[in-house]
Amino acid sequence: MRKPNIVWLTTDHQAFANHYHYQPQFEGKLAAYERLASEGRTYEEAYSVCPLCTPARASMVSGVYPHRHGMILNPPENKPYAYRLDFDSPFELFGEAMKQSGYRVAQFGKWYGGAKTAEELGFEGWTLPYYGRPLETEAYAAYLKRSGLPNPEVEVLWHATEPEIVGMKYDLTQHYQYAFGPFSAARRMTTPIEGHESYFTADMACQWLEEYERSGSSQPFVLKVDVWGPHHPYDTAAPFAGSVDPAALLKPPSFSDTYKNKPQNYRSTKEHWKCLDGMSWEEMSRVLAVCYEHAMVVDSGLERILNQLDTAGFLENTVVILTADHGDQLASHGGLFNKDTLMVEEVMKVPLVIRWPERVKAGEKDYAPVTNMDLVETVLELGGAEGLLATDGVSVLGEKRREHLMCETYGCYRYEFVQRMLRWKQYKYIAHCRDMDELYDLEKDPFEMENRIEDEGYRAVLGEMKMRLKNEMLRYGDTEGEAKEILRTL
Repeated sequence: MRKPNIVWLTTDHQAFANHYHYQPQFEGKLAAYERLASEGRTYEEAYSVCPLCTPARASMVSGVYPHRHGMILNPPENKPYAYRLDFDSPFELFGEAMKQSGYRVAQFGKWYGGAKTAEELGFEGWTLPYYGRPLETEAYAAYLKRSGLPNPEVEVLWHATEPEIVGMKYDLTQHYQYAFGPFSAARRMTTPIEGHESYFTADMACQWLEEYERSGSSQPFVLKVDVWGPHHPYDTAAPFAGSVDPAALLKPPSFSDTYKNKPQNYRSTKEHWKCLDGMSWEEMSRVLAVCYEHAMVVDSGLERILNQLDTAGFLENTVVILTADHGDQLASHGGLFNKDTLMVEEVMKVPLVIRWPERVKAGEKDYAPVTNMDLVETVLELGGAEGLLATDGVSVLGEKRREHLMCETYGCYRYEFVQRMLRWKQYKYIAHCRDMDELYDLEKDPFEMENRIEDEGYRAVLGEMKMRLKNEMLRYGDTEGEAKEILRTL
């Protein structure tokens, strides 16, 4: 039997938990996601192994926890970095194992695995070092010329720290994200949507698929496509601009979170976004609307890849995976922004759908806990390469499933607020290094408003959660540095 092709699509910083299924204005508006969900399996309890780009993405190509691969923070460009910066060898990554199993392996778009690109580590395709500025590249300029598109222009609709630039217009080939401080803007494209980075990235992937089809090759392939959106700054564009009515958005309960009985890192995050103090729900809802429309823009770009697979006749023998690296806490827990150092559901949960007609029934739902790190073991299993790379993951398509899962974080802007998270049944436990722990009953409290860490009624649950977390940390060798301090409290 022929091995299946694999197309793995990853969005960046996707607002999803307590956003997509909570807001009627947003739910059902992601056409590519909804198509894959209707034709495949949706994983309702999918989490980011670490809610930060580089550690999560490094786990999504190596299949091991961040504490094992060592890239625990986002590396700043051209600055000293105290932790691991790059993979040393292609043999640490799933791509080499898949090639040994007979596959072609390509990666297009965002990489964010350090100074080395995916191509330097054995992948075909096109990526950039560090975070990357795709709209400032020669490849993007060639795409605009080939497609007859003007330079992309945006009008600033909102900015957290520079309100004076609202109404100003910028050419994104000269002013990409970094032109606006810490990405804290909402914008509207005044030029065609096809100039958006997700369309550019999808176009490269589609060209690769066209070349593969013309070659007549029967060699199976893995095509991994990572877009930069819907990471902020949030960019809306026609035909999606104005499709979400801010006045009709529901205010989440956690927008008014006062951090009662919560650890210090909530207050630290609030202090970091001090510029948002006093921001009304009316103003926040306008930003949230653009965030949701940005997700629609990105999804429509990825839909082009599904259409190309359909046109080429690849879809039936291709496993399609769609997920994200982590979530977005926008408008949650006191009206926050970005992801910072919290392990709240809005940041930790990710969309995950898999379409594979051969083994997955249309419209299935799976409620076992999984992480995006598990997708490496899943891809290896699909390609018959599971024995060629040792991972910490469990295939989400296999018979062996987790009862619980562990996730981890080390901070966002610097090494701080080290935490470990354990999900089991409807419960969520977060162990903090030298700070108050957290325990939530997500069935009763999906917005995590009531920390049950000191609730006598949850004493037995807490004991069970601590035991399970301790066992996971010991099992995966998570015993050094602040992890050792956490272990002492379990």
